[in-house]
Amino acid sequence: MARGCLCCVKYMLFLFNLLFWLGGCGLLGVGVWLSVSQGSFATLSPSFPSISAANLIITLGAVIMVTGFLGCLGAIKENKCLLLSFFITLLVILLVELILLILFFVYTDNVSDNARQDLQEGLALYSTNNNAGLRNAWNTIQTEVRYLTTNDLPYNAWNTIQTEVRYLTTNDLPYNAWNTIQTEVRYLTTNDLPYNAWNTIQTEVRYLTTNDLPYNAWNTIQTEVQYLTTNDLPYNAWNTIQTEVRYLTTNDLPYNAWNTIQTEVRYLTTNDLPYNAWNTIQTELLYLTTNDLPYKPGTPYRQRYST
Repeated sequence: MARGCLCCVKYMLFLFNLLFWLGGCGLLGVGVWLSVSQGSFATLSPSFPSISAANLIITLGAVIMVTGFLGCLGAIKENKCLLLSFFITLLVILLVELILLILFFVYTDNVSDNARQDLQEGLALYSTNNNAGLRNAWNTIQTEVRYLTTNDLPYNAWNTIQTEVRYLTTNDLPYNAWNTIQTEVRYLTTNDLPYNAWNTIQTEVRYLTTNDLPYNAWNTIQTEVQYLTTNDLPYNAWNTIQTEVRYLTTNDLPYNAWNTIQTEVRYLTTNDLPYNAWNTIQTELLYLTTNDLPYKPGTPYRQRYST
Protein backbone atom coordinates (compact mmCIF):
# COMPACT_ATOMS: atom_id res chain seq x y z
CA MET A 1 0.00 0.00 0.00
CA ALA A 2 2.74 2.42 1.04
CA ARG A 3 4.74 1.46 -2.05
CA GLY A 4 1.76 2.26 -4.26
CA CYS A 5 1.31 5.72 -2.64
CA LEU A 6 4.99 6.54 -3.12
CA CYS A 7 4.78 5.49 -6.76
CA CYS A 8 1.73 7.72 -7.25
CA VAL A 9 3.53 10.69 -5.65
CA LYS A 10 6.57 10.01 -7.82
CA TYR A 11 4.65 10.14 -11.09
CA MET A 12 2.53 13.11 -10.00
CA LEU A 13 5.73 15.01 -9.17
CA PHE A 14 7.17 14.02 -12.53
CA LEU A 15 4.05 15.10 -14.42
CA PHE A 16 3.82 18.43 -12.56
CA ASN A 17 7.46 19.27 -13.27
CA LEU A 18 7.12 18.17 -16.89
CA LEU A 19 4.33 20.72 -17.35
CA PHE A 20 6.47 23.25 -15.46
CA TRP A 21 9.39 22.59 -17.82
CA LEU A 22 7.19 22.91 -20.92
CA GLY A 23 5.88 26.23 -19.61
CA GLY A 24 9.47 27.41 -19.18
CA CYS A 25 10.23 26.42 -22.77
CA GLY A 26 7.24 28.45 -23.94
CA LEU A 27 8.32 31.52 -21.96
CA LEU A 28 11.85 31.23 -23.28
CA GLY A 29 10.54 31.09 -26.84
CA VAL A 30 8.29 34.12 -26.32
CA GLY A 31 11.20 36.05 -24.80
CA VAL A 32 13.46 35.27 -27.74
CA TRP A 33 10.70 36.28 -30.19
CA LEU A 34 10.14 39.60 -28.39
CA SER A 35 13.85 40.31 -28.32
CA VAL A 36 14.27 39.60 -32.05
CA SER A 37 11.07 41.03 -33.55
CA GLN A 38 9.91 43.78 -31.22
CA GLY A 39 13.14 45.71 -30.62
CA SER A 40 13.32 47.59 -27.33
CA PHE A 41 9.50 47.66 -26.81
CA ALA A 42 8.73 47.25 -23.09
CA THR A 43 12.18 48.30 -21.94
CA LEU A 44 11.45 48.99 -18.30
CA SER A 45 13.85 51.90 -18.07
CA PRO A 46 15.59 53.78 -20.91
CA SER A 47 18.50 54.26 -18.52
CA PHE A 48 18.93 50.47 -18.34
CA PRO A 49 18.01 49.12 -21.80
CA SER A 50 19.07 45.58 -20.86
CA ILE A 51 16.23 45.45 -18.31
CA SER A 52 13.46 44.77 -20.79
CA ALA A 53 10.37 42.58 -20.85
CA ALA A 54 12.08 40.27 -23.36
CA ASN A 55 15.16 39.76 -21.18
CA LEU A 56 13.05 39.24 -18.06
CA ILE A 57 10.88 36.65 -19.83
CA ILE A 58 13.99 34.86 -21.12
CA THR A 59 15.47 34.79 -17.61
CA LEU A 60 12.20 33.59 -16.08
CA GLY A 61 11.81 30.90 -18.73
CA ALA A 62 15.37 29.67 -18.16
CA VAL A 63 14.87 29.46 -14.38
CA ILE A 64 11.58 27.58 -14.81
CA MET A 65 13.18 25.18 -17.30
CA VAL A 66 16.07 24.39 -14.95
CA THR A 67 13.73 23.94 -11.99
CA GLY A 68 11.38 21.70 -13.97
CA PHE A 69 14.29 19.66 -15.28
CA LEU A 70 15.63 19.04 -11.77
CA GLY A 71 12.17 18.02 -10.56
CA CYS A 72 11.48 15.71 -13.52
CA LEU A 73 14.82 13.95 -13.47
CA GLY A 74 14.97 13.76 -9.68
CA ALA A 75 11.48 12.27 -9.47
CA ILE A 76 11.83 9.68 -12.24
CA LYS A 77 15.34 8.61 -11.12
CA GLU A 78 14.53 8.92 -7.40
CA ASN A 79 17.83 10.74 -7.02
CA LYS A 80 18.13 12.44 -3.62
CA CYS A 81 20.75 14.96 -4.79
CA LEU A 82 18.58 16.15 -7.69
CA LEU A 83 15.46 16.31 -5.51
CA LEU A 84 17.35 18.29 -2.86
CA SER A 85 18.57 20.71 -5.55
CA PHE A 86 14.97 21.01 -6.79
CA PHE A 87 13.58 21.92 -3.36
CA ILE A 88 16.45 24.34 -2.64
CA THR A 89 15.75 26.07 -5.97
CA LEU A 90 12.06 26.40 -5.05
CA LEU A 91 13.01 27.82 -1.65
CA VAL A 92 15.35 30.40 -3.24
CA ILE A 93 12.62 31.43 -5.71
CA LEU A 94 10.14 31.88 -2.84
CA LEU A 95 12.61 34.01 -0.86
CA VAL A 96 13.38 36.19 -3.91
CA GLU A 97 9.65 36.75 -4.48
CA LEU A 98 9.14 37.79 -0.85
CA ILE A 99 12.10 40.19 -0.98
CA LEU A 100 10.87 41.77 -4.23
CA LEU A 101 7.36 42.13 -2.79
CA ILE A 102 8.70 43.89 0.31
CA LEU A 103 10.92 46.19 -1.78
CA PHE A 104 7.97 47.05 -4.04
CA PHE A 105 5.83 48.21 -1.12
CA VAL A 106 8.73 50.08 0.51
CA TYR A 107 9.68 51.95 -2.69
CA THR A 108 6.22 52.30 -4.28
CA ASP A 109 6.58 56.08 -4.78
CA ASN A 110 9.96 55.74 -6.48
CA VAL A 111 8.63 53.01 -8.76
CA SER A 112 5.65 55.18 -9.74
CA ASP A 113 7.82 58.23 -10.46
CA ASN A 114 10.26 56.23 -12.57
CA ALA A 115 7.41 54.57 -14.46
CA ARG A 116 5.88 57.97 -15.33
CA GLN A 117 9.23 59.31 -16.51
CA ASP A 118 9.87 56.22 -18.63
CA LEU A 119 6.40 56.50 -20.20
CA GLN A 120 7.18 60.05 -21.27
CA GLU A 121 10.54 59.01 -22.74
CA GLY A 122 8.92 56.03 -24.45
CA LEU A 123 6.28 58.21 -26.12
CA ALA A 124 9.02 60.51 -27.42
CA LEU A 125 10.50 57.48 -29.24
CA TYR A 126 7.19 56.60 -30.94
CA SER A 127 8.20 57.87 -34.38
CA THR A 128 11.79 56.63 -34.31
CA ASN A 129 13.02 53.65 -36.28
CA ASN A 130 13.42 50.15 -34.84
CA ASN A 131 10.56 50.64 -32.38
CA ALA A 132 7.75 48.59 -33.92
CA GLY A 133 6.91 47.03 -30.56
CA LEU A 134 6.78 50.41 -28.85
CA ARG A 135 4.39 51.73 -31.52
CA ASN A 136 2.19 48.66 -31.13
CA ALA A 137 2.09 49.15 -27.37
CA TRP A 138 1.05 52.82 -27.66
CA ASN A 139 -1.52 51.97 -30.35
CA THR A 140 -3.04 49.45 -27.96
CA ILE A 141 -3.17 52.08 -25.21
CA GLN A 142 -4.86 54.52 -27.59
CA THR A 143 -7.41 51.89 -28.60
CA GLU A 144 -8.22 51.16 -24.95
CA VAL A 145 -8.56 54.88 -24.19
CA ARG A 146 -10.85 55.30 -27.17
CA TYR A 147 -13.01 52.41 -25.93
CA LEU A 148 -13.36 54.07 -22.54
CA THR A 149 -14.40 57.42 -23.97
CA THR A 150 -16.86 56.18 -26.60
CA ASN A 151 -18.74 53.47 -24.72
CA ASP A 152 -20.31 55.39 -21.82
CA LEU A 153 -18.18 53.81 -19.12
CA PRO A 154 -18.37 55.41 -15.66
CA TYR A 155 -16.46 58.67 -15.38
CA ASN A 156 -14.51 57.50 -12.37
CA ALA A 157 -12.70 54.97 -14.60
CA TRP A 158 -11.76 57.65 -17.13
CA ASN A 159 -10.94 60.18 -14.40
CA THR A 160 -8.31 57.79 -13.08
CA ILE A 161 -6.65 57.69 -16.50
CA GLN A 162 -6.83 61.43 -17.07
CA THR A 163 -5.38 62.11 -13.60
CA GLU A 164 -2.38 59.94 -14.40
CA VAL A 165 -1.94 61.54 -17.84
CA ARG A 166 -2.26 65.04 -16.40
CA TYR A 167 0.41 64.23 -13.83
CA LEU A 168 2.73 63.13 -16.64
CA THR A 169 2.21 66.27 -18.71
CA THR A 170 2.12 69.06 -16.16
CA ASN A 171 3.79 72.20 -17.45
CA ASP A 172 3.71 75.92 -16.70
CA LEU A 173 0.20 76.53 -18.03
CA PRO A 174 -2.20 77.11 -15.09
CA TYR A 175 -5.32 74.94 -14.90
CA ASN A 176 -7.63 77.96 -14.72
CA ALA A 177 -6.27 79.02 -18.10
CA TRP A 178 -7.29 75.67 -19.55
CA ASN A 179 -10.75 76.04 -18.00
CA THR A 180 -11.19 79.29 -19.92
CA ILE A 181 -10.00 77.72 -23.16
CA GLN A 182 -12.33 74.72 -22.84
CA THR A 183 -15.28 77.02 -22.15
CA GLU A 184 -14.57 79.04 -25.28
CA VAL A 185 -14.03 75.99 -27.47
CA ARG A 186 -17.15 74.32 -26.08
CA TYR A 187 -19.17 77.44 -26.89
CA LEU A 188 -17.86 77.48 -30.45
CA THR A 189 -18.38 73.78 -31.15
CA THR A 190 -21.79 73.27 -29.54
CA ASN A 191 -23.68 76.55 -30.07
CA ASP A 192 -22.47 78.86 -32.86
CA LEU A 193 -21.13 76.60 -35.56
CA PRO A 194 -22.90 74.09 -37.82
CA TYR A 195 -21.90 70.45 -37.47
CA ASN A 196 -19.64 70.40 -40.54
CA ALA A 197 -17.72 73.38 -39.13
CA TRP A 198 -16.18 71.00 -36.62
CA ASN A 199 -14.34 69.33 -39.50
CA THR A 200 -12.69 72.65 -40.30
CA ILE A 201 -11.70 73.28 -36.69
CA GLN A 202 -10.19 69.84 -36.35
CA THR A 203 -8.29 70.33 -39.63
CA GLU A 204 -6.60 73.40 -38.21
CA VAL A 205 -5.69 71.64 -34.99
CA ARG A 206 -4.61 68.61 -36.97
CA TYR A 207 -2.15 70.73 -38.93
CA LEU A 208 -0.44 71.63 -35.67
CA THR A 209 -0.28 68.08 -34.39
CA THR A 210 0.43 65.86 -37.39
CA ASN A 211 4.08 66.73 -38.00
CA ASP A 212 5.16 63.90 -35.71
CA LEU A 213 1.91 62.62 -34.23
CA PRO A 214 0.70 59.29 -35.70
CA TYR A 215 -2.67 59.43 -37.44
CA ASN A 216 -4.33 56.80 -35.30
CA ALA A 217 -3.40 58.84 -32.22
CA TRP A 218 -5.05 61.88 -33.79
CA ASN A 219 -8.10 59.80 -34.70
CA THR A 220 -8.40 59.05 -31.00
CA ILE A 221 -8.36 62.76 -30.19
CA GLN A 222 -10.91 63.80 -32.78
CA THR A 223 -13.24 60.93 -31.93
CA GLU A 224 -13.15 61.82 -28.24
CA VAL A 225 -13.61 65.53 -28.93
CA GLN A 226 -16.40 65.04 -31.45
CA TYR A 227 -18.23 62.58 -29.19
CA LEU A 228 -17.96 64.65 -26.03
CA THR A 229 -18.62 68.09 -27.54
CA THR A 230 -21.70 67.06 -29.54
CA ASN A 231 -23.50 65.19 -26.77
CA ASP A 232 -23.70 67.93 -24.10
CA LEU A 233 -21.71 66.01 -21.50
CA PRO A 234 -20.60 67.57 -18.20
CA TYR A 235 -17.54 69.79 -18.07
CA ASN A 236 -15.40 67.15 -16.43
CA ALA A 237 -15.74 65.26 -19.70
CA TRP A 238 -14.28 68.24 -21.52
CA ASN A 239 -11.38 68.25 -19.08
CA THR A 240 -10.64 64.80 -20.47
CA ILE A 241 -10.45 66.23 -23.98
CA GLN A 242 -8.10 69.06 -23.16
CA THR A 243 -5.88 66.75 -21.11
CA GLU A 244 -5.61 64.27 -23.96
CA VAL A 245 -4.98 66.95 -26.58
CA ARG A 246 -2.43 68.64 -24.35
CA TYR A 247 -0.70 65.32 -23.69
CA LEU A 248 -0.37 64.38 -27.34
CA THR A 249 0.49 67.80 -28.75
CA THR A 250 3.12 68.76 -26.19
CA ASN A 251 5.14 65.63 -26.87
CA ASP A 252 5.31 65.73 -30.67
CA LEU A 253 4.66 69.32 -31.74
CA PRO A 254 7.89 71.31 -32.26
CA TYR A 255 8.42 73.11 -28.99
CA ASN A 256 8.83 76.56 -30.48
CA ALA A 257 5.37 76.39 -32.09
CA TRP A 258 3.66 75.07 -28.99
CA ASN A 259 5.42 77.56 -26.74
CA THR A 260 4.13 80.39 -28.95
CA ILE A 261 0.57 79.11 -28.65
CA GLN A 262 0.86 78.52 -24.92
CA THR A 263 2.33 81.96 -24.28
CA GLU A 264 -0.45 83.72 -26.19
CA VAL A 265 -3.20 81.61 -24.64
CA ARG A 266 -1.81 81.97 -21.13
CA TYR A 267 -1.59 85.76 -21.49
CA LEU A 268 -5.18 86.07 -22.70
CA THR A 269 -6.87 83.50 -20.48
CA THR A 270 -5.30 84.16 -17.10
CA ASN A 271 -6.76 87.65 -16.85
CA ASP A 272 -10.50 86.77 -16.95
CA LEU A 273 -11.08 88.37 -20.34
CA PRO A 274 -14.57 88.18 -21.92
CA TYR A 275 -15.59 85.90 -24.80
CA ASN A 276 -14.18 88.17 -27.49
CA ALA A 277 -10.74 87.30 -26.12
CA TRP A 278 -11.20 84.04 -27.99
CA ASN A 279 -11.03 85.93 -31.29
CA THR A 280 -7.53 87.00 -30.38
CA ILE A 281 -6.59 83.47 -29.36
CA GLN A 282 -7.85 81.98 -32.62
CA THR A 283 -6.11 84.73 -34.61
CA GLU A 284 -2.81 83.72 -33.03
CA LEU A 285 -3.56 80.06 -33.71
CA LEU A 286 -4.56 80.91 -37.28
CA TYR A 287 -1.26 82.72 -37.80
CA LEU A 288 0.56 79.49 -36.98
CA THR A 289 -1.67 77.18 -39.02
CA THR A 290 -2.60 78.95 -42.27
CA ASN A 291 0.51 78.14 -44.31
CA ASP A 292 -1.09 75.07 -45.87
CA LEU A 293 -4.78 75.62 -45.07
CA PRO A 294 -7.27 76.88 -47.69
CA TYR A 295 -8.82 79.61 -45.56
CA LYS A 296 -8.29 83.33 -45.79
CA PRO A 297 -5.70 84.26 -43.14
CA GLY A 298 -6.98 86.38 -40.28
CA THR A 299 -10.67 85.48 -40.63
CA PRO A 300 -12.11 84.72 -37.18
CA TYR A 301 -14.00 81.47 -36.65
CA ARG A 302 -17.38 83.05 -35.97
CA GLN A 303 -17.09 85.40 -38.96
CA ARG A 304 -15.91 82.55 -41.15
CA TYR A 305 -18.90 80.36 -40.31
CA SER A 306 -21.56 83.03 -39.80
CA THR A 307 -22.74 82.43 -43.35
